[in-house]
Amino acid sequence: MAERKEYFVFLCSGLVPTSVGRFFRDFGFRWAGWPTDENNDWSGSWYEGDYERIFSSTDFTAANAFEDSPWFLPGFYKVLFHRFPKAKFILFTRDPDAWFQSMVRHSGGDIIGRSRIHCKIYRRELEYLELLHSNEIDENAENQIHSIKL
Repeated sequence: MAERKEYFVFLCSGLVPTSVGRFFRDFGFRWAGWPTDENNDWSGSWYEGDYERIFSSTDFTAANAFEDSPWFLPGFYKVLFHRFPKAKFILFTRDPDAWFQSMVRHSGGDIIGRSRIHCKIYRRELEYLELLHSNEIDENAENQIHSIKL
């Protein structure tokens, strides 16, 4: 039996994930991207620190090429590096200002995903908690998987 080889692509949302995913699929890789994350709530598992739930899921074990979330989430690359020492890692970078403007255009000003996860990614958890405690935001409404207008 051939040895399994994983490929992880690190790129933030809005940084060519569609092209990368298409490349993987066109060249016969078993790709998992944002739709797979959304179906399995892998970002939620990352947030909770339940990495085993990700790695043991049927979709994870069926794929060998991974891009978009949750792979780029803070610190997760360390877990992946130690868990999959023979994996190949690909890092895409972009000018931060250009990336931010692209995200605003892409999302129409929405947070794509759940607010508490985005606040953890961008280190704004205290601000988020202050808004929760002041009842300025509804935690249940803010943390649905779909986009929510701010």
